[in-house]
Order: sequence, then structure tokens, then C-alpha cells
Amino acid sequence: METFDYVFVVLVYRNPHDLRGFLASLARVEGSRKVIVVNSFYDQPTRDETAAVCEEHGCDFLNVENRGYGAGNNAGIRFARAHYRFAFLVISNPDIEIQALPATVLEQKGRTVLLGPLVRTENGKRQNPYMPAHSALRERLMCFYTRHSRSMAPFWAAVALNKTHRILFNVLFGRRERRVYALHGSFLLFSEPALQKLGLPFDERMFLFREEDHLARRARGLGIPMRYTPGIRVLHHEDGSVRFLSAQTRRYALDSLRIYFGLQ
Repeated sequence: METFDYVFVVLVYRNPHDLRGFLASLARVEGSRKVIVVNSFYDQPTRDETAAVCEEHGCDFLNVENRGYGAGNNAGIRFARAHYRFAFLVISNPDIEIQALPATVLEQKGRTVLLGPLVRTENGKRQNPYMPAHSALRERLMCFYTRHSRSMAPFWAAVALNKTHRILFNVLFGRRERRVYALHGSFLLFSEPALQKLGLPFDERMFLFREEDHLARRARGLGIPMRYTPGIRVLHHEDGSVRFLSAQTRRYALDSLRIYFGLQ
């Protein structure tokens, strides 16, 4: 098997144009790398364009049925573990632009750890840490909302609680590497030992949303630390703040919450 410092798994859904920008930013990665692109099938033209981009850039290409974030990324992880050895496996959105991935990250090689970068959106919002610390109150509010979803007040209260906590964290510790409870899912680095302990990290029953909550709970249960690592920097071109703009979006979020809380 070939060995790389980083194997990237990039899940694409009808946005091959974003993939080109991500691949261009790999020049800022200090270390050897391989990219596996997983195409969640939308239509034949976007599938063909994504495959062409992969051929142009020497990426592995997998085409899968669109079963959501978890299933698509798990498919890429299975392929990576079957074909390569690596220090870190990186889950990345295609609309990510890597700004810095320094060689110092490889000092963590061999440790059981998940790393998350300083993630900024185009409007300057910071998306990491996703949750600085576990909050029992936030969990109770989200669980109440999941059971009584006609009332949005518990949901927005939970969001406000975490947002306040994240703002305080970034004011006090935003420039320091520090252990946190949960990291944002747009760009995650799994050390090889951490991935060995986790197996396939995502719950494939969750089509979209709340993957970070699920992964954080699993990592905590297995004693795997998550570390906010601001020496790694990425720009997220899509503002990932939660907005219930459509009935379908809200349904996906509620379905994932029901799975997370065991309410199905």
C-alpha cells in the first residue's frame, strides 16, 4: 500500500466547481497527500464533470447513491483504509479553501486524536469549536425540542447558549490549541489510531445535520480527545449557520435529532 501523510475524503453533491477550488488550495498542505472524491449522485452531467476533474488532478473517484453526509463520507473512509496507509485522514467539504496546514501537525502522528482548524466563513464567522464543552442544559433543550417540535423556543435557546459559549471561548482561547467537546464537520482530521478506535465514525441513518453531536458523543465515550488547532486554517465558502429555510431542511434536522436521542 502507498503511504501518505494525509488522505483527504471529499464528498461532492452537484458542486464540481467547488472541488476545483479545494484542489487548488492543496498546494498549502505541508506533507504528502492523496485525495479521494466521493460523488453523491445527482445527475449524469455533474457526475461526469466531477470524474473529469478527478482525472485531471489524479484523484480517486467513487460514485455512490446519495444517502447523505455520513454514508458518503463512510464510503470514502472504507476506500481509504482498503487502499492506503496514512498519518491522518481528513474529511473535507468541497467548498473549503485550505489556507494553512503546516508540517507541525505531523508531530501529532501516532497519537489518538481528532483535530479541527480555525474555520472562517466568507463573512468572517468562526465555526470552530462547534461546541467548546458539553452542556447538559443544551442537550435537554434540544431533546425537548425534538419531542415537541412545534415550538421553536427550546431550539433557539439551545443555539443561543452554544453561540454565547463559543464567543467566550474565541475571545479567551481563540488563538490557542485547546481540547474541546465537538468540532465542525466541514474539515476534520482523524489520526490513524483515532480512526482505528472509531471504525466508521458517522451514523449512516442521519442523512444531514447533527453529525457533529453524534461524533462528539462517540469520541468522548471512547476517550478520544478533540483538539481545536488554530495553526490549521481554512476558509469555508458557504456560511454553515443553521437556518430552517425549508420544510425539507427542518425534516432532515429533526430526523437526525430523533436518531441522536433514540426517539425513533
